[in-house]
Amino acid sequence: MANRASILKQQFLQSIALPWEQLLPDSKVQELLANENITYYNSIYTPIVTLWAMISQVLDPDKSLSQAVKRMSTWLSAA
Repeated sequence: MANRASILKQQFLQSIALPWEQLLPDSKVQELLANENITYYNSIYTPIVTLWAMISQVLDPDKSLSQAVKRMSTWLSAA
């Protein structure tokens, strides 16, 4: 039986946003940014999208930036 980390990793790799949308929703990240008085330009790569990309890069066996960007671009196109 696979452990929870393996299951979570597989779910994440199958869908860039899930389960992160449930575990770390955009609203929580926005709240944390507001509490720290952090501002940013409203662009495609918001802090939450960037965070998801970084997590996906770490979890992917490839670990390349180009693969993480490709995955995020695909997810953003679908979203």
